[in-house]
Amino acid sequence: VNQVQELQLIIHGILAEGMMISESFQVATIIEKLPPTWNDFKNYLEHKRNEMSVENLIFRLWIEEDNR
Repeated sequence: VNQVQELQLIIHGILAEGMMISESFQVATIIEKLPPTWNDFKNYLEHKRNEMSVENLIFRLWIEEDNR
């Protein structure tokens, strides 16, 4: 998902400047950034987001994108 890649670049830039962003905030932001066509999967992820790392979320997004 292109939006997620763009957001990752922004987050990386913020972290490179020495500012901290919690992983749970990153996960929530990535989920919120998903396009409207992903609403069903987005709802599923919102219930799982507290258990998920950014890496795990991105892995799940790649799988979902491949299945579409």
